[in-house]
Amino acid sequence: MKLLITGATGMAGSEVIRQALLDDSITQIIALARKPLEISHPKITTVFHTNFLNYEGLSNIFTECDACIWCLGISQLQVSPTQLAVITYDYAVAAAKAMFVANPAIQFVFLSGNGADKTEKSKIPFARLKGKTENALLQIGFKHLMLARPDAIWPKQT
Repeated sequence: MKLLITGATGMAGSEVIRQALLDDSITQIIALARKPLEISHPKITTVFHTNFLNYEGLSNIFTECDACIWCLGISQLQVSPTQLAVITYDYAVAAAKAMFVANPAIQFVFLSGNGADKTEKSKIPFARLKGKTENALLQIGFKHLMLARPDAIWPKQT
């Protein structure tokens, strides 16, 4: 299996990379990232990408992948509400649409979160935007779409 991972340099994505390396059924990991990964391994290929609203030129990569785990995200405490919407919703939906056009058979896993509000009425920006993103992803037409809602993700203790 060839797996694409976004947000691979972040807290969740870097752990997904570590776990994917332990799985023998995953033969190649493509990390779509803005900066180099902290981990190096023969299974990992990093594709540097800076505009997460535009995926021109990446369709050949999407065509070759069996699955994508979307881990790209940010805490609502780290950015403005506008930036949060772009990172949470716009980036994920733009990527998912581009992947689906290039490869309708791709499996897509979206790292959402506990409390995601599919009614899109929550006063909590994180919950409202994760719910809105889930709704948009459900409309794309993936045959295999998973919405993962972890309760909380804590940094590794050193």
